[in-house]
Amino acid sequence: MAKVLKVKKKSGILQKFSKAKLYKSIRRTGTSPAVSKKVANAVAKRVRNRMPTSKIKKMTITKLRKYNKSAALKYKKYKK
Repeated sequence: MAKVLKVKKKSGILQKFSKAKLYKSIRRTGTSPAVSKKVANAVAKRVRNRMPTSKIKKMTITKLRKYNKSAALKYKKYKK
């Protein structure tokens, strides 16, 4: 059974990591479903327990930049 990963939000709250949520946030930049899935899968493999969401965002931007620089910029500017 896989261990449930928790990520640390900006507020300090721990929340269950969701690859689906990451995928949706990448899709909002206008990136294709195929590229969004590749980026989400690559980042999800590197997520560690209690990792800050700010670090996950940086990893996502780095991966996304390889496929679509304008989408990476949109993702970087996005604040929730």
